[in-house]
Amino acid sequence: MGAAVDLPPEAWANLLGAFARATGVSLALYDEAGALRAGPFVSTPLGQALEEANAFAAGGFAAPALEASRGGADQTPCAVVDLGHGLRAFGCPLRHEEQTVGIVVGGWVFSTFPEPRQADRLAASLGMPYLRVWQVARQQPPVHDERLALYAQLLRTSAEAALVAHAQVRREQERSRRLALLHDAATRLAAETNVGGVAALAVASARALGGGCGAALVVREGGAARIVAADGASNETSVHRYPLPGDAALEVGASAEPASLPALTALVALVGAALEKAHLIADLERQRESLEQAGRLRDEFVATVSHELRTPLNAILGWAAMLRGGQLAGPAQTRAVEVIERNARTQAKLIDDLLDLSRMITGSLRLSPEAVDVARVAEAVLEGLAPAAQAKRLHLHMHTGVALPVYGDAARLQQVVWNLLANAVKFTPAGGTVEVRGHTDSAQARVVLEVHDSGPGIPREFLPHVFSRFRQADGSITRTHGGLGLGLAIARHIVELHGGEITVRSPGELGGASFAVTLPRGAVSAPSLPSEVQAGRTAGDDIARAVAGLRVLVVDDDEDARDLARTVLEGAGARVSVAASGAEAFEQAARGSVDVLVADLAMP
Repeated sequence: MGAAVDLPPEAWANLLGAFARATGVSLALYDEAGALRAGPFVSTPLGQALEEANAFAAGGFAAPALEASRGGADQTPCAVVDLGHGLRAFGCPLRHEEQTVGIVVGGWVFSTFPEPRQADRLAASLGMPYLRVWQVARQQPPVHDERLALYAQLLRTSAEAALVAHAQVRREQERSRRLALLHDAATRLAAETNVGGVAALAVASARALGGGCGAALVVREGGAARIVAADGASNETSVHRYPLPGDAALEVGASAEPASLPALTALVALVGAALEKAHLIADLERQRESLEQAGRLRDEFVATVSHELRTPLNAILGWAAMLRGGQLAGPAQTRAVEVIERNARTQAKLIDDLLDLSRMITGSLRLSPEAVDVARVAEAVLEGLAPAAQAKRLHLHMHTGVALPVYGDAARLQQVVWNLLANAVKFTPAGGTVEVRGHTDSAQARVVLEVHDSGPGIPREFLPHVFSRFRQADGSITRTHGGLGLGLAIARHIVELHGGEITVRSPGELGGASFAVTLPRGAVSAPSLPSEVQAGRTAGDDIARAVAGLRVLVVDDDEDARDLARTVLEGAGARVSVAASGAEAFEQAARGSVDVLVADLAMP
């Protein structure tokens, strides 16, 4: 029927039954289509006879009254009509909030005492014996049209008052229900710490508050909508949209009951607070996991550093002890010196990496840019690694053919190439291949140096962490290959300082690895090599000629370092004095002139 509110069947029975008994008329409630909804309610012998004959059924005697009562708000509210054979009744539409709830047909009475002819025709229509119809008709007091109209108005007033009261009760019940739903939603949202849980509670509560309409929690990402949670299918073309934190929104079908909108607004406030709390908890959880991961990496790194420093130190101390004890002679002494020097250089490399890490963290790693040919740098590094490659029977190939000119720090770029090629040599198994390829990208004014190896490759899950500090695919101290795991992190930092990028590709284990360094193209003229790979540029003879005869003051709080510097400089012909502190150095400088000052910058 489309009515906004209606009385339950027992309420209609109580209302219409009491009215029928009080007025002595018969009543029946129909819908707008003419179907019987409630009744009939009879209190007279005539009404009982009509009920027995099924006269109240749809399409029967009530049709004229129903037809007169249709037509909407402009129609006469109640109309008294002739049902045929002298019977009179009123048709009265019952309306609430501009909608028809039903039509009451009441009366079914004679306005005057019937004549025998009327009783005969009525008996024929009802299919009942004439004598019975005549008897019940004579027992029914006549009811004039004016009284019927009055009854109709009274009934209409009573019924519509009952509808108003019932609607008010329904509104209060619905309000209480929504308050209970909101209270339950608030309690559950306060306890929920997961974003997905908050979203599911939000849409379920919104659907319940909206009277069963569809609801969804949607997040906008780059212009596209992603549904986080949904409850209830809906084909509606429009929705009520309530914004939430983080480009999210709670969308509720437009069919939601209007009375629910304030409750939905209150729900959105609760959901917004719960989402913010859940996001905060998720962020804190990620930070906690990140801190725990950082702590684990720190502990692993400290263990690795201790192991990597202790290993060469054991060799240095062992061979030094044998030299001091006079246990070695001839070739054994020479071998001892070589082992000590090699392990000292290993320790120096480890310490250099740690110092570079410190400079990266503090932002103090500086470049000394000049014209550099990266191809020549790669050639020099390959020459330096050739003995190690030959020991493993590796095949080294260089494919450049052209200069790779850049404007950068030659020593730092050599450090990058050395780290990449040293890793390739270290991880490639015996008999494998290491290739270096270089080319220029004229369109983008870039140069590219690539290093490929046929080594074991990099696990897919570790690829995102290849350039991370302290990360190694195998971080245990029992791993096959040594090192601190800083080389690639330092290499990336240096390349980025040059305005370039370094990338890695690997199909996975046993598939080898490929690193590519891309740098801005620089000047072609006068490319240089790092000083440590330029033959004869810093020979000891040059140093000796530079300091011979000069007065040199060496300042260092470490006695062994002072003795080493004194011995080297005096061997070069310098006149050396030493000081163990800054104050002592000022005193010596005040007593006599100093040509050169050599000082430790990190003294206490």
